[in-house]
Amino acid sequence: MNFEIVYEKFRQIITYVLLLAMAVVVASSTIELIYVLVIDLMSPPGFMLGLSELYELFGMFLMVIIAIELMSSVHVYL
Repeated sequence: MNFEIVYEKFRQIITYVLLLAMAVVVASSTIELIYVLVIDLMSPPGFMLGLSELYELFGMFLMVIIAIELMSSVHVYL
């Protein structure tokens, strides 16, 4: 068996595993973002977010977007 063929298959398998792991991370991060948003909105004074909550939510939001872009980059790599 040719070493280059084995290496290419190994690289593809690792890339698919990384894509799957990133998909799990994106899904769980999105669920956590929604959970934190709902908890922050429901806590007193109600539907008012402070500056620290906004920084936290925007940071989480941007991390999810960056993870999605990373998934797209890995997908293009394939």
